[in-house]
Amino acid sequence: MVRFALGTGCRLDEIRGLDSRRDVDWTRGTVHVTGKFRKERDVPMQPDARAALEEQLDDEGRLWTQNPQRLREVLGEGCARVRIPTLSPHALRHTFGTRWLQTGGDIYKLSKILGHSSVGVTEAHYAHLLKDDLVAASQQVRIPVAPRGEGNVVRMPRRRASAAP
Repeated sequence: MVRFALGTGCRLDEIRGLDSRRDVDWTRGTVHVTGKFRKERDVPMQPDARAALEEQLDDEGRLWTQNPQRLREVLGEGCARVRIPTLSPHALRHTFGTRWLQTGGDIYKLSKILGHSSVGVTEAHYAHLLKDDLVAASQQVRIPVAPRGEGNVVRMPRRRASAAP
């Protein structure tokens, strides 16, 4: 479930609601999920998410349908086993979004993938990354500017202080 969440950005309830026969489009590499407020969308699967889905079906013959609390417990146990701080399923979703933007993904597409009601919601969650990205992007862009010299500078007359009426 962890690899699937990290490779799709799906919410825990969306993952639990998947039906392998109805919702998985193996040809397109997408899953059809029902999100908040019963909004439906198709979510592309990263290769590792697809592999996790295939492995889950091969191993257990079904997808993740356990009680959400049990899935959180299993996630907590896994974190303890590898000695990292406990993660929530929502942290996996946020990690997907963060990685998407850090690797050059478009925020508008991310908004659609995550099922946000508007790109403004996505911007609110990832604004700190966008600021960092703007700085990094501006350092990569080189805008040609003519060198300052006598021939290309137009001298502007100085403003005179206006006299009071």
